[in-house]
Amino acid sequence: MHAAQPPLGGAAVARPTSAPAPSGLPRTGRLNQPRVARIRKRRDFLAANSGVRVATPSFILLVKPGASGEPRAGFTVSKKVGNAVARNRAKRRLREVARLALGEAAIDGADHVFIARAQPAEAPFSTLLADAESAVQKARRKLAASA
Repeated sequence: MHAAQPPLGGAAVARPTSAPAPSGLPRTGRLNQPRVARIRKRRDFLAANSGVRVATPSFILLVKPGASGEPRAGFTVSKKVGNAVARNRAKRRLREVARLALGEAAIDGADHVFIARAQPAEAPFSTLLADAESAVQKARRKLAASA
């Protein structure tokens, strides 16, 4: 058997490690929002289509109240948005917007489906976030009016 040899140069390479978060500090702010549960099945996306619809310049938000206790989010990006790279980028941006906007504002037990329009790839992130927060509030008002 061969003994483990050190890397070239003779000395072991010191790799930087990430410092642990300071303990005792409260976890506040938007960066610490948990991930939102995801909608993965086609039937759940189709069911959300019969819910409340709120259109924004960047995306369409569908909200369907459900029986489950926790809110869920789903994302749809069609080929109209662009090639695979553009679609994946739009989806990543919408996932982050949903994580931040739905943190406290999500409608309990509802499915939230974000359908991207062609604009999310170019829109500033702050605009997407503001659109999402206002869309959730509009959906909440529409659901309250229809109940």
